[in-house]
Amino acid sequence: MGNAAVSYDGGRWYVYALIDPATYRQTGSQLLSVIYVGKGTKDRADQHVNDERNALKHTLTAIPMSGSKSERIQWLLGSGETIPAITLVSGLVNEDDAYKTETLAMELIGRLLSAHGLDPLTNATPGHGQSAGMAVTGMPQSLGGPEPATVTPAPVKDEPAYEIRSVARALQASTSVRVDWRAGGVIPRPTVLVKGSSDTLPGGSHPHLPASSMPSGLVDVADRITLLGSDVLPESEFTRRGYDPDQPWSDHEARERAARYWPFARSTVRKWLDDPDTMPTDLLLAIPGSGGTTVRYAWEIDRTAKVEYFPDMNRWGFPLGQPLLDHPALGRCLVEDREARTGVQALANHISGCRLLLP
Repeated sequence: MGNAAVSYDGGRWYVYALIDPATYRQTGSQLLSVIYVGKGTKDRADQHVNDERNALKHTLTAIPMSGSKSERIQWLLGSGETIPAITLVSGLVNEDDAYKTETLAMELIGRLLSAHGLDPLTNATPGHGQSAGMAVTGMPQSLGGPEPATVTPAPVKDEPAYEIRSVARALQASTSVRVDWRAGGVIPRPTVLVKGSSDTLPGGSHPHLPASSMPSGLVDVADRITLLGSDVLPESEFTRRGYDPDQPWSDHEARERAARYWPFARSTVRKWLDDPDTMPTDLLLAIPGSGGTTVRYAWEIDRTAKVEYFPDMNRWGFPLGQPLLDHPALGRCLVEDREARTGVQALANHISGCRLLLP
């Protein structure tokens, strides 16, 4: 499903719906994937996502209510998803008609979701109190009979049919856009690009090493480094699950996979620590799939914090700051030209799974 722009025609008011892309991949239906119905003018449909992006940057002062629209959108954004909007009705000439149309759409879609056993809409107030005289009567009925219907990947009646593919195979290919990272302007600052995977990996806390373990070439920047051993402390072990497009990583899970164990040269990192202004500012996590290895997560690198160093593995860990939910590389498969070859993926032949990109 593409990120179709909301269209406007005739009157200035329209009714729209926000879509959960994970539910869409499971059902193949836009209507069964609706999480919120609203009405508005101009770019109102886009403002919800923009507001939650800003809220995520100030998480200590913006804690959403459980089950709310904000919580759902923030969870999707933090999981590397995009939230498309679709137009349900356009061309409404006054706000009262828009309120009533919004209410009717909420009633019908709410019943459809209930019949399929899906989560209800996240709207806090049905139609801004316009429900009087607009309610659909009767008890909700399961589609296809009196027994509760199971969720099946089938389009809703009268909705255009979509090709239904295995999500594991498709791996969000429909949302991946190839772009030349040098010419496309999607890497505006020095950036570390790393690769995630669907593999399950072990995790845990690492022991701190004494200062005597610091390699001689790093002694003068030792105050910027946390020395860690490669062993995992007993009883701290946990499993880091692989990426699953049906259940994308949360921001915390993605950080676990992106922050550490990268084999950058000691001399390179030493230069960064000696002059923090030369250090990369962003870190991008890309996920392989049939549509290409696509950037799904982005964070600031906290250049004021200590970096981690595992001397026995010669691996580094980067302190990650706030998520960059509007980074221009998100949803992009980064490619480049190499000699006679065009459109080569940026991480191709980089067996370490990481690379420094300089604009």
